[in-house]
Amino acid sequence: QVTVTCRLVNIVTTGMTAGSPLFIRGLPFVSSGSNNSVGVALPAVVAFQSSRTAMVSIIGGTDSWVVFQTYKADASPTFVDIGDLTSGASDIHFTITYITA
Repeated sequence: QVTVTCRLVNIVTTGMTAGSPLFIRGLPFVSSGSNNSVGVALPAVVAFQSSRTAMVSIIGGTDSWVVFQTYKADASPTFVDIGDLTSGASDIHFTITYITA
């Protein structure tokens, strides 16, 4: 079991594709194939799509990266895309615990 805490401050998106999901790569270990993990995420200056109100961090099975999804009660979750960030101003702080492979 591994816990990761990260502060992404003033994220610069230069050279990234606006419609692509935001991935944080380089986790210390690959996650277990039978486990999906959900952690907390605190965004600042992140544009939530379609009136979503909550954001979480996610590590899927056999992944070594974190993605972020936003939610609202009556709709499917959406990924946080590069275009949802304001380059040089957006921040995301997150903590997630996952089981290693």
